[in-house]
Amino acid sequence: MKFSTLSSSAAAAVILGLGGLAGPASATSAHPDGFEPTTVVYSDDGNCKAWINTHKDVTGTWYAQGLVHSWNGANCQIYLQQRYSGAWHNADAAAATNGQDQTGWYVDDTGYRCRVAVRNHNNQEPYNAGRSV
Repeated sequence: MKFSTLSSSAAAAVILGLGGLAGPASATSAHPDGFEPTTVVYSDDGNCKAWINTHKDVTGTWYAQGLVHSWNGANCQIYLQQRYSGAWHNADAAAATNGQDQTGWYVDDTGYRCRVAVRNHNNQEPYNAGRSV
């Protein structure tokens, strides 16, 4: 399920809200709105960085978004992956070269977990998956 009603100003606030403590996503434990520092993952060559931002909507449902940042000419690609029904599924993708891009917002609430997987496509590296929330 894709979360598409987040306004551009709210999305910017989440992207710019790079603070807070991280914790696991579950029915009994909440994580903060914004940057999830424990989800940061790098490509093998270190020229790509990816992470997850989270957002709780007005109904109390958590959503996750994958972000990717590139430098040194790296063609960085990510998948935002959701785990449900016992398996990981690619929910969305984003790519950037010498800049930043992000995926859409996807459910990261009870019964779901989200993570990002990143690689530098220039080097045909394998994807490195970050910690899930």
